[in-house]
This record gives sequence, structure tokens and C-alpha cells, in this order.
Amino acid sequence: MSLLEEANRHSGGEQLLQRFIAQPVNREQTKWLKDRMMSLYNHALEYDGAVSIGTGRANLFAPIVALSLAELDAAPDENVRYALVTRLTGAFDTAHRHKLSGTIEAVQKFAFETLPAVLKRQQQQYRNTATHSMQLFRDVLDAQLCLQYVVERMEQYPQRFEAQYDNAWRRFDNWGKCCLSRFCTATHWF
Repeated sequence: MSLLEEANRHSGGEQLLQRFIAQPVNREQTKWLKDRMMSLYNHALEYDGAVSIGTGRANLFAPIVALSLAELDAAPDENVRYALVTRLTGAFDTAHRHKLSGTIEAVQKFAFETLPAVLKRQQQQYRNTATHSMQLFRDVLDAQLCLQYVVERMEQYPQRFEAQYDNAWRRFDNWGKCCLSRFCTATHWF
């Protein structure tokens, strides 16, 4: 698969993965193949490739986001949800670096609508899911929205982690300081 990606033959890689997805050996293989497909789509987005859902960065971004959100909504497994959040974060990062239109709005919707709903379904992967996209939010969102995300996650941080000495302050302290510093600098509020 990597050889096809490096040769910018994303369509060929997609067809190969689709053949395997059509006749999986078991559910775990299906999960892995779908994750690999999302990786292929992200690679096509990064390198301006062509696959069945679109050709070129401008035409791939929205379908990748839509497909990821649909799979995220349907995923019964929290590890699959975390993997999808990871892949989607990568797609957002690529779109931001290539200055694709609609990126900021899509990231904002992801941070304040999609991710909170996903987090309600997470148990063991809650911490990783809540913090994985923080660098993206810091890079894409303005200082106030970044700080808002941190505060909301801290307010909604599950009580069960308190017993494990993994409270919200320990998890979000550095991100909170970073976002607060950006906010203070941006608003000249000292």
C-alpha cells in the first residue's frame, strides 16, 4: 500500500483495499482495513491525489470529513472512535497547512459539537480522545476558542479519573496555560 501511495497511485490502493473490505476474514480485519483506507485518503489529501471520493485537495477535504464523521457516529468501539479522531485530526491539519477553505469552520464544529458527543461514549480512551486534537485546536482556532475548549473539557472531565490521580488539572494544565497565554496576548489583557 505504501508503494502505491508513494507513487501517487491512490486510486489503485483504494481499489485494493475495497476488494479486501468486501470479503474480510473477521471484524478486526475490517476495522484495520477501514482505518488503512482513511490513512490512504489522508495521504491523497496531503499529496493532491485522486480517489473515488474526490480528486485534488479542494475536492477531497469535505468528503473525507463527511466520511470520517459518518464512521465516527456509527463506530461501536471506542478504540475505533479514537483512531477516527486521530485520522480526522490529521485531515484537518493537512487542510490547515494547505489553507483549504472551510477548514476553520470544520475544526470549530468538530471541537464544539462532534468531539463532546464522542467523548460521552468514551471510557478507557476518554483522556486520549479529549487531548489528541489540542495541538490542532491551538494552531487553527483563535485564542478564545482554544481556551473555551480547554475550560469545557475541564468542566466535563469525568469524576472517575479523580480516584486515579488523573484529574482535569493534570490532564489540561499545560494546554490551559498555553491557551490562556495566547488569549491574554491577543486581547492585551494582563
